[in-house]
Amino acid sequence: MIYLIGSGGHSKVVVEALIQSGEADLKVLDSDAQKVGQSFLNFKIEHEEATLNQIQSPVSFFVAIGDPIARREVCERWLEK
Repeated sequence: MIYLIGSGGHSKVVVEALIQSGEADLKVLDSDAQKVGQSFLNFKIEHEEATLNQIQSPVSFFVAIGDPIARREVCERWLEK
């Protein structure tokens, strides 16, 4: 299982690359409550922070957020888990 964080344009490219490489066990996460529950390339978007609080380490994750500052903040939060 790979947790993919982000559901924007950069995430679309990452999801397609992961699927092409044979990885289909993905969960797409986003912190935007308005996106939660929506479909993203046939994956249901789940709430990023709620998911982070429920999972156990270690986990595989990929932060697919285009903004480098936001990407770093999310990475740091997940690495602390």
